[in-house]
Amino acid sequence: MRTPNLDQFLETATQFDNFYVTPMCSHSRAALLTGRDYARTGTMLVNGGGWGRRLFRQLLCLAACV
Repeated sequence: MRTPNLDQFLETATQFDNFYVTPMCSHSRAALLTGRDYARTGTMLVNGGGWGRRLFRQLLCLAACV
C-alpha cells in the first residue's frame, strides 16, 4: 500500500526520544505542548480549579495559535 502523505509526514516530523510523563494526563499534555517542565506550566491545580486552570487554558490557546 502506498502512503505518500504519511511518508512525507514521517520525513519531516520531529521525533521525541526522551520525554517523561506524569500520572495525570493534563501535566504531560501541558509539558508536551509548551516544551516546559510540567511543574512550571501551572497545571498543578487543574483539577482543583483556581489559577492553574486559567493558566492551562491560556497555554493551550497559545499552543493552538503556534
